[in-house]
Amino acid sequence: MHAIEDKTRTSAKDEEIARALANIPDVMWVIRERQVVYIGPNVVKMLGFTPEEIIGSKLPIMQKALQESLPDERKYDIEYRIQRKDGQWIWIQERAVSHHERGGIRYTYGLLSDITQRKMKDDSSRAAMEDEFRSTKEQLEYAVFSNPAVIYIGKPLPDQSDFIGIYISKSIKSVVGFEAEQLIGESGSKFWKSRVPPEDFQKYQDEVPALWRDGQHAFEYRFLHKDGKYRWIREEERIIRDEHNQVRDVVGYWIDVTDRRLSEEKFRELFEACPISLWEEDFSSVKEYFNELRLKGISRFKKYFTDHPDDVIKCASMVKILNVNEATLKLYNAKGIQEIVDGLQHIITKQSINTFRDELIALAEGNIQFSNKIENKTLNGETIHVNVLCRVVPGYEGTLAKILVCIVDLTPEKKLRETLLRSQRLAAIGETATMVGHDLRNPLQGISGAAYNIRKHLGTAADPSVTDMLGVIDKGVQYANRIVNDLHDFSRESQIHLLPTTTKSIVRQAFTHAKVPNNIRIADGILNDFEFLADESKMSRVITNLIQNAVDAMPDGGILSISSTNENGQVSIRVTDTGVGIPRDHLVKIWNTLFTTKSKGMGLGLPICKRFIEAHGGTISVESTPGKGSTFTATIPIKTASEVSQIE
Repeated sequence: MHAIEDKTRTSAKDEEIARALANIPDVMWVIRERQVVYIGPNVVKMLGFTPEEIIGSKLPIMQKALQESLPDERKYDIEYRIQRKDGQWIWIQERAVSHHERGGIRYTYGLLSDITQRKMKDDSSRAAMEDEFRSTKEQLEYAVFSNPAVIYIGKPLPDQSDFIGIYISKSIKSVVGFEAEQLIGESGSKFWKSRVPPEDFQKYQDEVPALWRDGQHAFEYRFLHKDGKYRWIREEERIIRDEHNQVRDVVGYWIDVTDRRLSEEKFRELFEACPISLWEEDFSSVKEYFNELRLKGISRFKKYFTDHPDDVIKCASMVKILNVNEATLKLYNAKGIQEIVDGLQHIITKQSINTFRDELIALAEGNIQFSNKIENKTLNGETIHVNVLCRVVPGYEGTLAKILVCIVDLTPEKKLRETLLRSQRLAAIGETATMVGHDLRNPLQGISGAAYNIRKHLGTAADPSVTDMLGVIDKGVQYANRIVNDLHDFSRESQIHLLPTTTKSIVRQAFTHAKVPNNIRIADGILNDFEFLADESKMSRVITNLIQNAVDAMPDGGILSISSTNENGQVSIRVTDTGVGIPRDHLVKIWNTLFTTKSKGMGLGLPICKRFIEAHGGTISVESTPGKGSTFTATIPIKTASEVSQIE
């Protein structure tokens, strides 16, 4: 029999009942109409026999109650010798009281006491034993008749499709509002069914086979209370078998779990509505594995899981994902929970495994919460930065069957911080660039003017070596002037002025500024002219830089290809070379300010190109194969005249 607390009552009364039952030193038994329905499990300690071995045996215990028809409130107290299973003879005192419940069904409640030691002493202790019996009887009666938990006894139907109640304790009225008699027998079963919603009753029937299979089961369903409101009932049952291993009785209890179910429903609403990623996970199998490790003598879990990474993976496979909310699906770009489960190997990174190891260690050491900042991957491969917080749900500390995981996306915050740092860095560089550009421009103009006057003064009579030196000066001034222009462009905000232009016009202007040596062949694939709106000066500057980079990449000559496309409302210009190519680890760095692999130059060309293209609302990308060459593609959207004012 079960005596489990009714959560609608105060816990203090339940604790008093539990203490009373725990203080009974002897074996308690219950007989209903000459059939044993309960024998206390401590009978094994007293006699060596299990309850199942005693039922139906020829042992003398409970025979008086089974064979004689005792009148109501009839008591008996007998003593006899009995041989334990191990062959030892002991003295047993059997005390019982018969009681008729409402409806005429007779129950006999009894106790078995080992009085061997008493028999070996003087009979002077008899009075004390009788007092103890009276006290025990009072405790027993209090436990059975005053327990707010609804005690239940039923008989299985012949086809085992269900069972019919033959006894329900009087506390049922406080739970469902009806008297016990209204729920007993076939009429009671029909009445019960009429108060349970059809969908709940169907679920109940689907679960009944589990009771016969496992020997015990818990059901939860709604029951229409007498006051017209539904209550959630939890019904836990176990079966009693006879000597032929056939189901003889079903015993159990009912409790009202309405408050708990309402709390769970409220939690579920909050769970789904929460804008932060939430996971419900079951670590019960991991908990069992912890116990197995402890039985093997392992107590230093930090060292163990650090030394056994395969066991960390094994534990990860034991975790069951019970549920995730909508925010989780959005964060990881998943359509449903099954996509999350199937795609865990893509979400989890090496760093995630190390964090999971630390979580295992924390749980194994008895901690109920854990947090760490890690990297994850979305299902489409995007890296996200998250803060993982785990908390064992109260009430599940012993099994770890429910752990709530909160994942906070730190990616926007991280990007904002990086943008701020980059802006601060660029501001400092821009300020320096302005000062350097201003200080260099005047000397450059002076050098250029002096070289011009020398060339003019010497005229055609100039020595060839002097002419060559003047050419070197001119090239140096041009190179230095490009640096000054780069510094100037970099230090200013990129403002564009959109006017009608064509790809041919942009490329033609770029070639007037870029110097292509004779050992490089130009393959022109520019489309026929079509007009679009762009800042021709800045677009020309972009193509000039890309052409100059292509030339620098082909010191021994090669092919420089320029082409354009007009697709999907975008115009693209591609510059391809057959040069040395770009190492894979440099492909991302080339857009960083001041990054360069050239012996001369400041690393501003490509960052300026990127700024100009993005100012047009476009993108610039690169594809490169070391030893074969590179292709840079600048793409901008085709704007209409009506959009010019918005962009400016």
